[in-house]
Amino acid sequence: MSPGRRGGAGKPTEGARAPIAWTRTTLIERAASSLLNTSYGEAEPTRPHVILEIGGPDGLVGLGEASPLPMFTGETVPGIQRILEEVYLPALIGKDATRIDAIMAEMDEALPENRSAKAAIDVALHDLAGKTLGVPVSTLLGGARRPSIALACAVGIDAIDVIVERCAGFVRAGFNTLKMKVGKNWSTDVERVRAVRAAVGMDVRIRIDANQGYDAPTAIRVLRALEDCRLDYMEQPVAQDDLAGLAHVRRSTGMRILVDESVHTPRDAMNLIAAQAADLFAIKLIKTGGMARARQIANIGAAAGIGCIVISPFETQIGCAAGLHLAVALPIAEHACELTAFATQAEMAVTSVRLEGEQMVPGDVPGLGVDSIVEIEKKETVPAR
Repeated sequence: MSPGRRGGAGKPTEGARAPIAWTRTTLIERAASSLLNTSYGEAEPTRPHVILEIGGPDGLVGLGEASPLPMFTGETVPGIQRILEEVYLPALIGKDATRIDAIMAEMDEALPENRSAKAAIDVALHDLAGKTLGVPVSTLLGGARRPSIALACAVGIDAIDVIVERCAGFVRAGFNTLKMKVGKNWSTDVERVRAVRAAVGMDVRIRIDANQGYDAPTAIRVLRALEDCRLDYMEQPVAQDDLAGLAHVRRSTGMRILVDESVHTPRDAMNLIAAQAADLFAIKLIKTGGMARARQIANIGAAAGIGCIVISPFETQIGCAAGLHLAVALPIAEHACELTAFATQAEMAVTSVRLEGEQMVPGDVPGLGVDSIVEIEKKETVPAR
């Protein structure tokens, strides 16, 4: 574990509602909330996380998290912790935590990119601002449009009998949306999806995610072979910069396409719309740099009739709670979201979030509704300064 830093006192912003007094990072590892073999490779049994604490008035603390996917953003956990401690966090001391958009704009000016690191700051600021103002984070995002979000369950690439049993188990537990990883071998992908459809029946929603594993002709071949399986959509069938390929798959098959690796920024969203290359955007806070930028992407999509799926496959309950609050506040979010930790690691956090059947309910408490995660309590941080 790398030592955390606890910043000292700074001069508060004049009239600040929630002056930031200190910050601290903690590097932890925990068992992965899901094991998903994908076209990128084998699943990692443990995942590293940077947990960020931001201290405000009256002993209030905002929690944030950066749990990156290096193949998406190029960031690693040690690098994130270092950039937080050396560049971003020292500039927070004394600032008003309720001025989230202004602070995040300053972070962009200080050093661009580093979106996973910025996501940790954005989430912690939202948590602290919500606690200071006495409102849930969804209220800071414009208010909840829906009381809960359905949860989707994901499975990786594995032997057909293993995946069939895993999917059948999710359905027996009351979940009605399955996400299947594909993209490694198109013919066995087809066999595996058809076997799951036969096992769970036609009423369960199935979405497939190739993680850029196909080219456009192969993706079209797969979708035509699965026409009678009534798929919900296909996620990222081709390379992230192949917008023409995405558009070609859409036109040729009529299948809805969700883009993930292709959409990190508002500019990406506009380019995808112009190319007619997407029906849905995947929102991951580690890609967008937090909820502030995620809302911009979602609003751009909504203007074009494109909805969003919020995905948090490997984060702790801190990152998942942020995704949940975002999802209930988004303009178009009728699809089940992928917020894995609440379904698989319920005992590893103290939180107000409830799982009622397949529905995730954020709870009407200030901030994110996450009091602590087990690792923060078990691992000692070493404050500096």
